[in-house]
Amino acid sequence: MPDEFTKIGVVGAGSMGSGLAMLFAEHGLAVSFYDAKPDNIDSLLRTLSDPISGLAPTLRHALLMFCIPHGSAADTVLDQIRPLLTTGDIILDGGNEWYENAQRRQDALLRRGPSISPSGDAAALARVLPLLERVAAKDAARGRACVADIGPGASAHYVKMVHNGIEQGVLGVVCETWEMLYKCLDIDLDTIAGIFEQWAGEDELKRNFLFEIGADIFVQDADDSEGTGFWTVMEAAKRHVAAPTISSAHFMRIASADRVQRMQVAKGLEESIGAARKQDVDESCRKACVEDLRLAAYCACLASFAQGLNLIARASEDSGWGVSVASCVQIWREGCIIRSEAIANLLQPLYEKEPGVAEHARAACGDERGEADAAEPTLSASLEYLMYAAGKQLSTEFMEAELEYFGAHNFDLKSELAGDVKKGEHHHERKRA
Repeated sequence: MPDEFTKIGVVGAGSMGSGLAMLFAEHGLAVSFYDAKPDNIDSLLRTLSDPISGLAPTLRHALLMFCIPHGSAADTVLDQIRPLLTTGDIILDGGNEWYENAQRRQDALLRRGPSISPSGDAAALARVLPLLERVAAKDAARGRACVADIGPGASAHYVKMVHNGIEQGVLGVVCETWEMLYKCLDIDLDTIAGIFEQWAGEDELKRNFLFEIGADIFVQDADDSEGTGFWTVMEAAKRHVAAPTISSAHFMRIASADRVQRMQVAKGLEESIGAARKQDVDESCRKACVEDLRLAAYCACLASFAQGLNLIARASEDSGWGVSVASCVQIWREGCIIRSEAIANLLQPLYEKEPGVAEHARAACGDERGEADAAEPTLSASLEYLMYAAGKQLSTEFMEAELEYFGAHNFDLKSELAGDVKKGEHHHERKRA
């Protein structure tokens, strides 16, 4: 089907919305945009050469992209524009939204036209997919755009939710690896940058995005705005899917936010049992430890993918969505935070060969695990909890740096932190888009 759209309205001109507005403009679309904060509009006006500020007075046959924080904000905007919508209008909900909210909004709008997320009404998807294929990231090796019709209803929001859960698991792996290298093995930051660059350049962690940007980064994450990690952990428990890598990373992030309580626990124990300590090792032992860490990081990243993909497969089966797990792996090959070429190369052929088998990722993870040890997840998790609950300095400072790098999440200075759970006050632009 030919691409029928020449203009688009973007609602929400924050970090993600402004980036999408520029992407659409670069691909020849006339872009209208709206944001409740005038500063966001002014910032985007300075970036785009000749934009149209604000939504067009008529929304007839409109294509709108929502880039709005999850929750009631999207409902408010929908209530405001509902009288202007007509049959044939399409709303793409690009926010990180709870999938049941997305389904509720789709049901409410069915009387007037297509659904509001990348999954949903088949006719609407057929109309908009040519545009999405044009602007999506490209998998050059396979000659495919990283976009797909995920399925009916709110299935795409569910897949994006799990993407962010996998992301959280991999972030936990990266920050804990950084701590072991820097604080335990006493490796300087420039050398760690080289290690991460080498890991991301070859073998099992090839083109792993979070290790790639880890090579560029050289602070306490107390931001309570990210809901999708919590949603993934909650869904895994609800659907009886084991997701210890994702959930452990989430609980570590929660603990990192409450610095005041951690300081109180450490004082009560009269020591900081959660503080990483420098290990006295010779150079040959240090080199062996670095290689062990690389393999452990790969296995843990693969485990995060295994848990997330198993959750998608279970939810799809429960809900009758018919989601292709192989397509999920394909669209994550480029243009997303969990890009990891070697892992995608391992998993995608397995799912394409036997799409109905939900254990592929877990089996692949087991194949890479090496020698077997006794499984003691409860004892291990309890020990780790005691260590980070009393930790004065946690590895999540590096996680915050990565979040700040790709998502403008902002950060706090340790000298300023009073223990409040809130978005940080500081931002540093490491690379221009």
